[in-house]
Amino acid sequence: MMFKVAIVAAVAAATLAAADTAPVQAWQVAGVEMSMKTPAGFCAPTGTGAGVAQMVAATDEASVTHLTMFQCGDADGSKPDYFMVKTPKAALTVTTERAPFLDSIAAAMKTPTIQARIGTVTNEDVAKNFDKVFGDRPDIGGAIKPLGRDDVCVYLGGVMSYKTPLISYSRAVSGCITAVGGKVITITRYSDGVPANVVKHLATVRAMALAVNAKAPKP
Repeated sequence: MMFKVAIVAAVAAATLAAADTAPVQAWQVAGVEMSMKTPAGFCAPTGTGAGVAQMVAATDEASVTHLTMFQCGDADGSKPDYFMVKTPKAALTVTTERAPFLDSIAAAMKTPTIQARIGTVTNEDVAKNFDKVFGDRPDIGGAIKPLGRDDVCVYLGGVMSYKTPLISYSRAVSGCITAVGGKVITITRYSDGVPANVVKHLATVRAMALAVNAKAPKP
């Protein structure tokens, strides 16, 4: 029995040590420095992957992309699992605390105008922006919908499909909108387009939100 306990303790210690040595990713939101340890299994894109990440970020004209992470070993961003951390451009200069911010966002999500914007109108915007960057306008299906809130995030998610004459794929999207260090960020986890993945990875983005550290700018 003691031997089994010792083995479990050793495994736990090794896991914690690995977490402690994980590379730290850093970015800035309007002067506020933010950082987080790289989630297990993910790596910062390099080479071709870095170029792909840059082009994908360019398709979102409404946001500043701070961080993109691919699965380790994914050299060109072709695997379905990755995540992105962003700030809407309209929120860059906003300073807010998490609790009141989540209250206001949750209330806004209930209005018909916002719900429509999140749905089909957003699909049209994404298709146009993909065409601008990649020169190939996709047919986009599916919808992103509000999925509730807690004390850390307002959640959005859904399964989206993308189709061009050359490629066709779907992605499960699990998103968290939150505020850290007084600044707004969104954390979105993309995965294989299985509906169950949408809810599964809400816990993932919540944990990531809690892992973000923020430091106020120096005067």
